[in-house]
Amino acid sequence: MARALKKRRSYGIDKGLDLIVKSDESLKVGDTTISMKKIMDTIRLKHGDILEKTLDLAGMDAADQGACQNEIFGIYIVRPGDNIWNIHFQFLKDFFSHKNITVSPMADEPDKLGLSSGIGKLLKFSETMIHIYNITERRLDVDLDLIQPFNKLVVYNMDQVFALLNQVDHSHVNHIRFDGETIWIVADQ
Repeated sequence: MARALKKRRSYGIDKGLDLIVKSDESLKVGDTTISMKKIMDTIRLKHGDILEKTLDLAGMDAADQGACQNEIFGIYIVRPGDNIWNIHFQFLKDFFSHKNITVSPMADEPDKLGLSSGIGKLLKFSETMIHIYNITERRLDVDLDLIQPFNKLVVYNMDQVFALLNQVDHSHVNHIRFDGETIWIVADQ
């Protein structure tokens, strides 16, 4: 467990994730062990990607030995009382805390006019960047509102998440624009 905490802290995430897993590793939740490759294949199929496997003479999957091995994923195991918004919010608070930026517990609330805050827009956009994996049924779940404790994983592609979040200037976070599909991080004004 100490190794997992050290790995998470190296990414600046303390409470927002349970595990950091490479694409060639497996993870164990309760009595279930699943390979990250299996989860990745399921995600790629959902996006309509073609899965190719080239076998070498030894029968090893050559694609597994390639560039995909370097992908890093953050895993959050859903617990009783969790909801997707709070899971993402904790992740964001951890990320900014690592940069010595304190995010108010109310930072995700709409303003006086009812418009989403910049943090709220980041949280809404983050729903498009993650996947919910059902451990029991070994499939992706599309209904983010039905996350079952210890049965579902929230899967973050760490490279994608950090590529986005590292562009955010916290002092201008309320200049972020999001139309439900695309997010714009507006430069200094």
